[in-house]
Parts: sequence; C-alpha cells; structure tokens
Amino acid sequence: MTNEVTAGIIRVAKGMHLKVLGPARLPVKVMNIGTRLAPCPKGSNLRGKLKLQIYGTIVEVFSSMEAVDQIISGYNEHDVEIEFLVVDVGGWCKRGGVGASLG
Repeated sequence: MTNEVTAGIIRVAKGMHLKVLGPARLPVKVMNIGTRLAPCPKGSNLRGKLKLQIYGTIVEVFSSMEAVDQIISGYNEHDVEIEFLVVDVGGWCKRGGVGASLG
C-alpha cells in the first residue's frame, strides 16, 4: 500500500514537471504487544502476541504549497498517513499531515 501511494505521488509530481528526490525507505518500526486472551483465573498460559509493523518512505518534492496541495489531494487512504514539511528559503515554514493513522 505504501509503495502504491509513493509511486502515485511521484508520478503526479513528475507530471507537473517538479523536481523529485526519492523514494527513500525508512527503517521498519516493530511493536510487539503481549495480551491475555482468557478471562478465567486459570488461563495463565493463554496469552497472545500481536505484532504491528509501521513502514515509512520519504519523497522530497521541490514546489510551492499550492502544488503540494494538488499532489496530496488525491491520496486520502484510511491506512496511509501522509505527513509533509514545507521549507522556505529562510527556514522552517509549515508542517502538516493528511489522512489518518492506522485505525
């Protein structure tokens, strides 16, 4: 899912003749959660393990804020979170995000 969204963003940005760097993969974040499955007192060995893997990719697009809004507007998936950072020549300007995290 992440690769499809990343490829779509790159395709749209290159179609608008913008400078694009990436994709650069981030290390996978793995969260292990141990939970008890049995509500009875003698269920000490009835435990479950849940594993959550979070994948990340960085794509740098050199453009104006309006172009970024046009690129991201088509990607509002439920299980993909798009976070962007706009940098001005003088320093940090704006930070925002689109979509919802896993849930």
